[in-house]
Amino acid sequence: MGWCDAAECSVGLRIQLRKLVEQISEKNVEMIRQLINEGFIDDSNGFKNEVFREVVERMDWKNCDEAKDYLLETLGMRGDKFKSKFSHEVREDLSGGTLLDHFLLCHVTRLIETGRWGYYRHGTNGTFAKLPNIAKARKEVRADYKGLKGFSVVLVLRQNSG
Repeated sequence: MGWCDAAECSVGLRIQLRKLVEQISEKNVEMIRQLINEGFIDDSNGFKNEVFREVVERMDWKNCDEAKDYLLETLGMRGDKFKSKFSHEVREDLSGGTLLDHFLLCHVTRLIETGRWGYYRHGTNGTFAKLPNIAKARKEVRADYKGLKGFSVVLVLRQNSG
């Protein structure tokens, strides 16, 4: 099978994981669960998202207090991974802080996306879109998440490979 690279840009939100998890309550647990399940860590070239997915995949959201405690404890002990390309050693790396110290990004309104398929693809691909009304999209994000504290509305660029 071939390889696929995809990138998308969207208007979204950015919030520190600690601030997000501390807000979990019966009132907003579904909204926060969706953000955590669809979001990803602001991580340019590390393995924080791999660690984050390991934690999230073990989540049980049946009891919001237990979910909150689990996330605070587990994300507070986990960080990045160090992977040696020479010895193939893999170990936990907390030198950049725990995951609670990092920011969750979540797309809300997709602006543009592109992808490419094939074996050993090299080169440049591109696409375009008409300029959207970003101010309007920003207001919509603020309205949709008005009960959430401590987030900012940002442009989010997400890349996927595999």
